[in-house]
Amino acid sequence: MKKFYIFNLVVFIVLLLTFISGSSMSNEIRYTFAGNSFLNPVSGEILQLSGIVMQVFSGIGMVVQLVMVNLKLIQDSKKI
Repeated sequence: MKKFYIFNLVVFIVLLLTFISGSSMSNEIRYTFAGNSFLNPVSGEILQLSGIVMQVFSGIGMVVQLVMVNLKLIQDSKKI
């Protein structure tokens, strides 16, 4: 029983550190749109993603994990 909670605590800490480190990361996505005439020329764009994708996935993981651990605690308290 205690192994379950220790494992979940370690996973939560890893997800929390991933969430925190996502705010200091800088990712770039470069894409080029190729036009088909002189009215629609080729243009290049750069999107800056500051680790937001990493933060979203780790945040979702933390919420799911907290819900599952709380459900396990509720089930354990009903058995007593």
